[in-house]
Amino acid sequence: MDYIQGSLAAELTLDLAPREMQKRWSEWLHVSLIKTVFINNLNAYQALRNIAPIFLQVIYSMPTLWPAHSDLARVPLPGILNLPTHQFAYFSLIDCTYAMVSGLPQQVEYDTTIHSPLPSSSRYQITHGFPNELLLMLADINACRDMSPHARRWEHIEHQLLTWQSRNGEYAFAESWMTVAWYAVQESWRLALLIYLYLVGLYSWRF
Repeated sequence: MDYIQGSLAAELTLDLAPREMQKRWSEWLHVSLIKTVFINNLNAYQALRNIAPIFLQVIYSMPTLWPAHSDLARVPLPGILNLPTHQFAYFSLIDCTYAMVSGLPQQVEYDTTIHSPLPSSSRYQITHGFPNELLLMLADINACRDMSPHARRWEHIEHQLLTWQSRNGEYAFAESWMTVAWYAVQESWRLALLIYLYLVGLYSWRF
């Protein structure tokens, strides 16, 4: 893993065309994320801090991600979820979930405003069982917890979580138990976020 990461880093020192440079940075990001997941003694927080600038560099090289008149200081998370490559969505998932479990702020401030329909299916979703809409809500809860000036109202997030449902027939599985397990995982995520939101609410009311 270190060898691959080192090889990509060496290529990044070359005089590459902008598109090729973007591709190499994306590959480096992908390898770094895999390393974060599979190496047990790696400091996850420090790894995210190291990866975040590269993530932002690559994302800001795609100006079409930002809809007209949107806040350029925040990264459009729905746009990331619509990208054909999944490593950027994967980074956002790790960033948001680590912020949830650690109590630390996210490395990136996200704009969760939906300007176009989210993809109904993706390799990212099937791999992690984390629906796109719930990832947006997780980013919103973290922003609410950290008292971001852009945070959405607690009640609005609660309403979304209470009314959200899995899409029927989103994926076709070979066995019926796989379908049941798929919906169970999604429902578990929804309930976990609802509990997290209530904990954030209790903390806010207390202080």
